[in-house]
Amino acid sequence: MKKNTIILTLFLFFLALTSSRAQIGYSPVVDSLINLITVETLTEWEEQLTGEVEVIIASQPETIVSRHSDNPSNALAAQWILEQFQSFGLDAEFQYFGANGENVIAEKTGLVYPDKIYIICGHYDNMPSGPIAPGADDNASGTIGVIEAARLLANIDLDYTVKFIAFDEEEQGLIGSFHYANNASASGEDILGVLNMDMIAWDS
Repeated sequence: MKKNTIILTLFLFFLALTSSRAQIGYSPVVDSLINLITVETLTEWEEQLTGEVEVIIASQPETIVSRHSDNPSNALAAQWILEQFQSFGLDAEFQYFGANGENVIAEKTGLVYPDKIYIICGHYDNMPSGPIAPGADDNASGTIGVIEAARLLANIDLDYTVKFIAFDEEEQGLIGSFHYANNASASGEDILGVLNMDMIAWDS
């Protein structure tokens, strides 16, 4: 997992979210957040989401062996992501679509411009549709990046609302994000920016 990718994400988003007059420069708050990121934590979450180790979901031990929407284990992944968001004190919910699709959405409401939204997102689903689809880089890595950003920003006062979204069924044709975008457009969401984390762990 590339720690630097998450650091850059937090740096850019924190500058955007905390002040409309922000300028790029040193921030002691961002620096303190960076020091809270550990490779060990990111690796642990990656191992849990890819089925390398057991996880606790709804107080039960489970193994997430696949994240294809046709596999029952994909719903376990969605529930695990939801519970991570909730553990940070964020409001989180599922957005259902199609036969099995489940986007997972958490929200941190802005204090000054609550109706203006930034999105940090990634997709958690994987291919192929067989019994094992762990997708460590594509895209457990991006999902873990979204979860880590949520953890670090959950207790920070932000001017703008931030939504942390883990999309489903992206590998099948960007279905989850398309569903979210359609709903957001229909409801008039004022989305100022989107940072999509995809395959951020690969280091060739």
